[in-house]
Amino acid sequence: MCLVTVLMPVYNGESFLVQAIESVLNQTFADFEFLIIDDGSQDRSSEIIMSFGDHRIEHIHNGNNLGQTKTLNKGLGIIATKYVARIDQDDISAPTRLEYQVRYLESNADVAVLGSWFHVIDDTGNILYDFCPPISHRGIINCFVTYNPFAHSSLCMRTNVVRDHGCYPEDYKLGQDLGLLIKIARHHKISILDEVLVSVRSHDRQTIHSVSSQLQKSMEVIRSTKMALRSFEYDGVHKVTGYLTILAYQTQILAIRLGLFPAFHWLISGVKNYLFHSKRAPLRIVKPWRNIRHNNRR
Repeated sequence: MCLVTVLMPVYNGESFLVQAIESVLNQTFADFEFLIIDDGSQDRSSEIIMSFGDHRIEHIHNGNNLGQTKTLNKGLGIIATKYVARIDQDDISAPTRLEYQVRYLESNADVAVLGSWFHVIDDTGNILYDFCPPISHRGIINCFVTYNPFAHSSLCMRTNVVRDHGCYPEDYKLGQDLGLLIKIARHHKISILDEVLVSVRSHDRQTIHSVSSQLQKSMEVIRSTKMALRSFEYDGVHKVTGYLTILAYQTQILAIRLGLFPAFHWLISGVKNYLFHSKRAPLRIVKPWRNIRHNNRR
């Protein structure tokens, strides 16, 4: 039996699917299988998947579109390996990703979930910036009241722990990873590698950019922030930050319902851009023309 299963749900992903699949098949770590579940795509996704003809790929096709969360949980019900690693249809894994993550998890039995730093790239693969959040368990938990410090495509998790905590929460459609991470972090250590091991794509064709998706995302962020505030001990600053996050997304919901979302989105984007490019940035964001110095702890 293999040590790792890479799990990829696909829905109408033909635009970037070849790159995503190739990045997994070209890993320096060989002891893995690749479970791809086509969630009722209406484009050439299935044809692209089958064109690889690689024995490591198991291709399953949902009869109906179940949505990403249910598709992920379907995959988790099939997986029999010690670890499950995630990758989305738009994103790219660095060749050493599985090698580094498995080595770390094998050496740190107390860590249940491991992510990594990551590039954010555009639709042509150009690096927009590097996303370098805190790497410690406490630092990650502090992020939960403001943002999700993990890229979903960077997650490598202990399969039994994910199942023990009920897999992905099915009342989440977009932020199911954060809902799961908060549940796990209540009882287990989570960590992020200070290595850029994944490229996460940001492009206009993503459904997250629609107004309905922004409404769904806002409701889920509020739910997750409240869950984090209930689940962990925070100091006064982080508590206030959490309440401000809730207020901001409640305001966004109101703006959407009043038809004012474009103006509100423009205002919030301006504030975020200011914060991300100032010394007060809550994230460590490094532009591609600057070097990242990694502290290799392995």
